[in-house]
Amino acid sequence: MNNRYTQWLINVGGKLYKAGGIYWRKYNGALVPAKATQCYVELDDSDIKLLLKESKAWFIRYSSNPQHEVSSWWYIVCQQYDKARLSGNTRSKVNRGRKRCEVRLLDAVWMEEHGYECYRAAYRRYINATPVDEKTFKRSIAQKRNGPFEWWGVFFGDTLAGYCECLVEENEVATNIIKLHPDYLKQYSSYALFDVLLTHYQEKGMVISNGNRSIAHDTNMQDFLIKFGFEKQYCILNVHYSMLLNMVIALLYPMRFLINKLPDKFYVYHIKSILFQHNIVRDCNNG
Repeated sequence: MNNRYTQWLINVGGKLYKAGGIYWRKYNGALVPAKATQCYVELDDSDIKLLLKESKAWFIRYSSNPQHEVSSWWYIVCQQYDKARLSGNTRSKVNRGRKRCEVRLLDAVWMEEHGYECYRAAYRRYINATPVDEKTFKRSIAQKRNGPFEWWGVFFGDTLAGYCECLVEENEVATNIIKLHPDYLKQYSSYALFDVLLTHYQEKGMVISNGNRSIAHDTNMQDFLIKFGFEKQYCILNVHYSMLLNMVIALLYPMRFLINKLPDKFYVYHIKSILFQHNIVRDCNNG
């Protein structure tokens, strides 16, 4: 049986591939499981060859072997949220945020019309990332109208100070996209936002995930979420490369320390990310 996200991808005409008992989708040139929440997969050599051939992806990436032992790869997951168990400092910031800001559940139509300014402003905090234009943003939201998505917005007065796009499965939620307007962080908008949405989903008995360790983005969001009771679910990172990319990595990996000193221009940042990913794979296999 397909999860809601997979079914939505099928409904909107997304190209999917099936192997290892699940569907896969292309994302930024990679083939990844078509599932936003936790997913652990085992693939044999025939599956790997078939997926690379059919998809023409640069590589396949997936997680396996959830474990208690510390590793270099993880999902970050909240099994239980209890405001009373937060540190005194975090609880104080939550209370201040709740007094200054209002958190509301939004629909796709509202987000399509009013969400872009907050989305664009959030990119002022990012390095090596560029926002899409307003037309592309609106088209992306419109496509999700009948999908398994919910949007939570935090407002300072009448201004959208941040939002979280959640992908909702039967008993799991992925905090898929989080955008925070930097001008309102001092109002503790992010603390109010997560207190409300975590309380909402936990009261429904749902597990909340923020995905895997980040590879290609400069962000401290997962460190922030740990303050709210999120924990690292350690696992193993698996990456299988196309023949061409495998040769490129074999050539560049020994020079990674020199490459890391180069400025992040043109394709250098992407090369650094791929080499960083490869290093995590090696750490997982040598652990």
